[in-house]
Amino acid sequence: MPWCASAPHHITAVFIPYDSTSLLGAGSIGVGLAVEPRLRACLPGPEEPPTSTAARVVRLLQLDGGLGSFTMPLPPGKGYAVSATSAIATALAGVTASGRKVGLLEALQAAHKAEILERTGLGDVLAISCGVGMVMRLVPGAPGVGRAECVPVPRSVSVISLEGEGTLWTGRLLEEEYLSRGRRLAGEALRRVFEERSLEAFAEEATRYTEELGLAGRVLGGGSSVLRRVPGLIGYYAKKRLVVVLVESNLAGDALEVLEGLAGARARLLAPSERGVEVWWDYGS
Repeated sequence: MPWCASAPHHITAVFIPYDSTSLLGAGSIGVGLAVEPRLRACLPGPEEPPTSTAARVVRLLQLDGGLGSFTMPLPPGKGYAVSATSAIATALAGVTASGRKVGLLEALQAAHKAEILERTGLGDVLAISCGVGMVMRLVPGAPGVGRAECVPVPRSVSVISLEGEGTLWTGRLLEEEYLSRGRRLAGEALRRVFEERSLEAFAEEATRYTEELGLAGRVLGGGSSVLRRVPGLIGYYAKKRLVVVLVESNLAGDALEVLEGLAGARARLLAPSERGVEVWWDYGS
């Protein structure tokens, strides 16, 4: 019978990368949403790690065999931080199953190192280690070095994601022109969100940042103009090949119907995460 671990996904809205001479110090500050459905990893099992970042964690932690069973409800390369989520779940389930004296913090730090080495993310492991609602990454770095704080999202708010065609990996994202042009805007947005620590400030600043940089156009024809007509709209932002739309929960069905009609994008109804990472012994396996 295996040990299992699960973790929410994370979709960054605004971030600023920070370099460091150490893997544990590298990362980013930023803000985003922790969302479900959750990714699950159970070790040992019959499958190879599902991402290069999870495979790197297996090597870093010297997990015997590195085989497991994985449930991945969301696709990689779109912006859901699947690499970070898979690395965290693999690390936690793997070290627990191995019986080695590896603590939670060391496992999370291995997942962060794997993200940096694989160039699949900068701050998602730190964010997911918090893992509830709106996540603010206040100090860059791995868990135990950086600092993240979570603000629960009311159940009156729903989250809908729109997936554009293709994928965009983090290494390419960091090379795109908007990152340098948007650094000043990101700083302004993050200062307000970190100061007010409210979903209202987050929605307003994420929307403004997205509109001023034209990021929704990477995913949707017509860009932001089509989003302003969504019923119950609270705010929206873009990440890689995703547009994330916050709406009033009582109008989520209407909003989803409108968004599903957009050509070239798949709409998913997500839930703001209400709990962080979990580890358990799977008696049913």
